Amino acid sequence: MAREVRLDINEEDSLKWNNRFVDLTFETKDDGVQVPVNLTLSKFDTSTDSTLPIVDLTNSEGSSITEILKKPSGVVRLTTPTKTASSTPVTTVTPSSTASSLTCLFDKPATVSGWPRNPKNWKTSPPNENFQIQPMTVSQMPMSAFPANAIFAAGPTDISLRQLSLDPMPDYMYAKLKEECTLPDSQLDTPPELGAFYAAFIDERWERVQCIRASKIDKQAYCVYLLDVGAFQYVRKEAMRRLNSTSPFKKMLMFKCKIGGIKPVTGGEVWSRESHEAVREFFEAACGEPVVVEPSPPGWSQWKQLNAPAVPTCEARLSCCGRDIGDWLIACGLALPLNAPVPSPNSQSLLTFVPPPMNIVGGRI
Repeated sequence: MAREVRLDINEEDSLKWNNRFVDLTFETKDDGVQVPVNLTLSKFDTSTDSTLPIVDLTNSEGSSITEILKKPSGVVRLTTPTKTASSTPVTTVTPSSTASSLTCLFDKPATVSGWPRNPKNWKTSPPNENFQIQPMTVSQMPMSAFPANAIFAAGPTDISLRQLSLDPMPDYMYAKLKEECTLPDSQLDTPPELGAFYAAFIDERWERVQCIRASKIDKQAYCVYLLDVGAFQYVRKEAMRRLNSTSPFKKMLMFKCKIGGIKPVTGGEVWSRESHEAVREFFEAACGEPVVVEPSPPGWSQWKQLNAPAVPTCEARLSCCGRDIGDWLIACGLALPLNAPVPSPNSQSLLTFVPPPMNIVGGRI
């Protein structure tokens, strides 16, 4: 027996996220027919004032559909410290000038080490594996507190960072990638292979990406994973390039972090949209200042989402300019300590919350 239900999303957002919802809940078969994917009903709440029961669904990776929809869409990079011209030499390159200065081979696609982890998720034959791009291993990650650059923040459980000790390697990598993508031989003559690594022009910058799957909405677009940002994005084939097989940059330097010691104010595992936005705003207010990462026990594991590379991840205390982000979210009424009771839905602390002004660098939060 069927019953009409709804996700915990307001009407305005539901219209805006309709295409994303379809992409998360349907897949396209080889004959072009769209069929629903297998989802698990993880919540069924009839106690609210809503005329319809509020539900939540989880996908095969155990991720909440509501949580995914509420995360900020697109790629919102965080502010990074401005480098001087002398520390980051970037040359304006034209195809004629690169011919004599670059040695590139674009004849074989780059692939992730150990591909494929789950062959059933891929619909094409495995790409050539002569050149591999590998994540950092868990054993390479520090166990004590260390400084890092914040790269991308989707919410309290999805923050991308990079060890500060690796600078200025990323600057040279991006500069070289920009040069190589101007070469005619880097252009794609055929559709990208699922599982292979490419470059993609996203938000006015060339990024190393892995092609995850074809779009279910736009046949000319592909879902890609930004290897050095830690986010998914859709991009069209004409904005993609082949990677240089002789490139010395064969490591992913990014890792993932979850803020430790806190939980959502409403209980459960789903964070509010306001908490997602607040995390990003916290790092933006820091103006690119280093983040201190203090890993919590049991330490490092692997971040696995869709078929993206399994990068190191940990639960940790994160602080910037002496301000602890977990404590700040608690002060804002957007999080609770792990051992605190969850307030009732009619609690005044939930109904009257107004975020305080935020100026991390200036010392006011």
